[in-house]
Amino acid sequence: DALPIFATHPLARRLNRVREMFDASDALYYKNYISTGFTVRGLREQVANKILELGPKYETEINKGENSEGFFYATHSTVVEGRKIAVRMGIQLMPAAAGYCKVKAYRIGGKTEAFHEWFRLLRDMLREEIQACDEDTAVVGESELL
Repeated sequence: DALPIFATHPLARRLNRVREMFDASDALYYKNYISTGFTVRGLREQVANKILELGPKYETEINKGENSEGFFYATHSTVVEGRKIAVRMGIQLMPAAAGYCKVKAYRIGGKTEAFHEWFRLLRDMLREEIQACDEDTAVVGESELL
């Protein structure tokens, strides 16, 4: 964790607010992304490397699919109602527009609640890429009447 002197710095407080805003808005909309997937900035290989790198940090075991680019299998253990439950998921990375990748996750086995919790973790893993994609595709400039 950050040193106490940095926690009170105005820039650190602003960054925490941005993260809190992302978490709050993401919780409202994540159900839309469960069925359709979400787009992130980065090539499929870059996103795959980030998922593989950050999996252990989020207590998720991630393995590449055999003979296929962009398919991964993941296992995550969580506690639901006082019981430890494992959920197995698949992750599919599909090229979207140039420089972007679509991420789609699906449940293979386990409780739906545990999958939803893990899906939030996946979006947290890729938060920077999601925000970069949103910034790149946001409408900017003055509105014009035609």
